Amino acid sequence: MPESNESLTSGAWTDGIGRLTVEALEAAEQGDWERVSACYDARRAWFAHNVVMPNLAHALLAMDEAIMTRARVAQAALHQQLVDAQAARSRWKSYFSTIMDGRPVGEHLDRRS
Repeated sequence: MPESNESLTSGAWTDGIGRLTVEALEAAEQGDWERVSACYDARRAWFAHNVVMPNLAHALLAMDEAIMTRARVAQAALHQQLVDAQAARSRWKSYFSTIMDGRPVGEHLDRRS
């Protein structure tokens, strides 16, 4: 959160871009990436019609960096889950290939009529 000074407690901070950025940071901390995206869409619209003072811009950039860090951590976790899932799939495929002699499962069923 930005330091406490007059320009950072202005309407731009509390009613606009600051509120959206804080909300995006909170959403990132909760892993709610759709909400993060919605906040950034709203920020984009806000920036189209407003000017940001340098000290406010620095505060926003610091929070943006925290959000990007959360996103990188989430991406790394998802990547690891995909790697683990692929490894498990390979183990199961190898296991079934071994017990089924490489034939499809259905060929090993006893089809007595």
